[in-house]
Amino acid sequence: MANHSIMLVDDNADFALLLQEAFAELQSQTSLVVVRDGTALARILGGNGEFAGEKLPDIVLLDLLLPGEDGFDILRNRKLSPVFNAIPIIVFTGSNNPADVDRSYALGANAFISRPAAFGDLVNVVQIIEKFWFTIVALPKN
Repeated sequence: MANHSIMLVDDNADFALLLQEAFAELQSQTSLVVVRDGTALARILGGNGEFAGEKLPDIVLLDLLLPGEDGFDILRNRKLSPVFNAIPIIVFTGSNNPADVDRSYALGANAFISRPAAFGDLVNVVQIIEKFWFTIVALPKN
């Protein structure tokens, strides 16, 4: 599963570290890039500034609760960008509210995952994400 990249959009540094540890536990070759908000995501997807010429992520893991532009705003605005619209977005959040699930899919999320509480369960979810999105699914070329 080499040469794949996942971008995590999440302002929770502790969760980002746990997710990095889950990838390390699996000895994953997937690169994980963490950005803290929608503004940073937009700069990367736009190839602006320090991100000019950077490879776009294969998938995005998106938290809903973000400072400024929240996850719902990011999903809504995604449709305005042909580049971003082609990248699958997995809402990966602490919420398990059915209204958040429905709203996320209505705004174009490709999947919705409630974060597991236990580290072992997080490792299992990461393994499933990698297998499904990088082995089973055909992704668009960036």
